[in-house]
Amino acid sequence: MKFSIITQLNLIVTICFVMAFVIQPAYSFDLNNFKSSIDKYKQKKKDIRKHKKSVDLATGNVSKKDEINIGRNVISGLLGAASLVEHKKLQQYVNKIGSWVAMQSERPKLPWSFGVINSPNVNAFAAPGGYIVLTLGLYQLLENESQLAAILAHEISHVIKKHHLDAIRDTSQTEILGALAVKASSKKHREKMQKLVNSGVQIYARGLDKKYEYGADRRGVVLAARAGYDPFALLDVLTTLSIINSQDDSMSVFLNTHPPLSVRIKTLQTQMDNHFPQMKIPADNQRLSVINQQIATSR
Repeated sequence: MKFSIITQLNLIVTICFVMAFVIQPAYSFDLNNFKSSIDKYKQKKKDIRKHKKSVDLATGNVSKKDEINIGRNVISGLLGAASLVEHKKLQQYVNKIGSWVAMQSERPKLPWSFGVINSPNVNAFAAPGGYIVLTLGLYQLLENESQLAAILAHEISHVIKKHHLDAIRDTSQTEILGALAVKASSKKHREKMQKLVNSGVQIYARGLDKKYEYGADRRGVVLAARAGYDPFALLDVLTTLSIINSQDDSMSVFLNTHPPLSVRIKTLQTQMDNHFPQMKIPADNQRLSVINQQIATSR
């Protein structure tokens, strides 16, 4: 049987149409599988990134951005217990001195932030990323600017060496630490965030390892000296604190979270005798005295 050319063309078109119709479900099925594979691949990459962040945090390889986010959330938890003193000139003054000392450190480009919180207790705190506060109770015991610089330099040293970050990592689940390092709005994230904030606050209530405190004393003296302040000012502060009655309520937290003052003084004195000449740099008392007078008249 012979077909005309037109008939043959129509037959070919019909066959192609039927084949396309028959093959289409299989093609659709394959496409769906392909899409599913892509989705699984994307999720796997997401899981890998999440796992890598947890591993990085667990091994100490924390990015600057993550460190700052962690510190911001931890310090927010601390400020929930005691707010900043409402005295603009005081806060500006402490930030000025702290920022200058921090500029002498190995990490001058951190977004350093310093403040005085409204608490009669004698203490100072540092959080990862450059967040540092001292209590009004401690500030009012200081006799000169060199002593203020010495306290801030000690806390700056904790941040430089990531002491609190190490302590949080040692006492927290890695996934909770990872949750704190990123911003999110889910309920699950907020719950993990609160757990780590609580963990951070507990660290401040328990205190750091003694070796961290001795190390911060030693490095703090060097930082203060680099900034032009009396390197013996920290010893003066520690001596002043040692005279205060140990039963004084304002000293209870400090004494429970730091090595014995007598040991700190002896250890630091020995180290300084070996590395610093016995000299005294005139302390600038004027600025600190003016701020203290303003605080007294405003209360």
